[in-house]
Amino acid sequence: MGAGGFPLADPTAHPDLVGLGTRRTTLEWVLRSRALAEPAITLRPGVVVTDLLWRRAGSVPQVVGVRTREHGTIRSTLVLDASGRRSLLPRWLRSAGVELAETGHDCELVAYSRFFRLRDGVQVPQMQRGNATVAVLDGFGCYAFLADARTIGIAVGRHPFDLHLAGLRHASFFDAVVGSLPPVAALVDPSHSEPISDVAAMGGLRNVLRDPLRAGSAQVHGLHAIGDALCMTNPAFGRGLSMALQHAAAVTDGVSAEPDRPDRQADLIARRLSRLTRPVWADTVAHDAERSYRWRQTVHAALGAVPAPRAVSMPTALRAAAADRRIGLRLLRAIHLLDSPSQFFDDEALAAAITGLDAPELPSVGSRAAALAAGHAVLTGRV
Repeated sequence: MGAGGFPLADPTAHPDLVGLGTRRTTLEWVLRSRALAEPAITLRPGVVVTDLLWRRAGSVPQVVGVRTREHGTIRSTLVLDASGRRSLLPRWLRSAGVELAETGHDCELVAYSRFFRLRDGVQVPQMQRGNATVAVLDGFGCYAFLADARTIGIAVGRHPFDLHLAGLRHASFFDAVVGSLPPVAALVDPSHSEPISDVAAMGGLRNVLRDPLRAGSAQVHGLHAIGDALCMTNPAFGRGLSMALQHAAAVTDGVSAEPDRPDRQADLIARRLSRLTRPVWADTVAHDAERSYRWRQTVHAALGAVPAPRAVSMPTALRAAAADRRIGLRLLRAIHLLDSPSQFFDDEALAAAITGLDAPELPSVGSRAAALAAGHAVLTGRV
């Protein structure tokens, strides 16, 4: 799901690669509406879970429900933690003597986003890649995507050490920087669109992996973390939804395969979740390390260790995708987890094929100097 590496003008030719242009809030509203229509689902908005209910049936503790602030205890044969990056699961498990192994790496990214709506009569623009346009420059990047109801989302990312771009938190600075980039300038032109949100900032981003296994077996029965509660990855890759859907499918399949044995069910699901998640987390960490190394060079920061090389780097992949449709398809599948990312980024044969491409010159995306000049001009009142 999401934006891709090139236009998919004929989705019927690639039915598993259909771009879905929507704001997250709209998608969640649609999913919630569908859930409300299901007679077997009961939603309890505003209910806060305060702890887990435990039963010691053997050497591995088993969760048999939750405690809530509003409704007391709620018992269940299976509990899923889908509470996202702020999950309290590690604390709750620790209170029961279960130490959840957690590995984290900083994304070294500060992201800013703002939404715009096209004015009446303005034609919806043709984006570079599917429903998205990407501009990667020295030390920062910009990503614009078409969303629902004639809205456009624009995100800009910088390195935390790049204080020259710290002004992105101000709407005027943000609009000026984006307006200096030829691929996306028209999207923030006041004659073409109007802002419908302030600038939202996200910092302190980390790639975090929580391992449900210890010595190859589930550490707890009757409970599974899914989505960001299990694994957080850089949101710039847009992999959170894809992983959450894969996690949900793994849980569903595991329950169907072992409905009457909580121990076997827990092991089956935990192993599947681990196999799905660990490679995606490792791939995202590797890409972040490579990007951060380049961005640190731009801002003259300490470089640290040289990141391990991949057969195909992300910048190389994007250039190749613009030149070759087949490579673009493979990149899309890897980014959105229809294939394992290693099948693309660690493929030496693909790297050799890319080397032989006669790739055309890409259009200018602007310059860091021009973007900084435009941003600081509005802050100092020179425009």
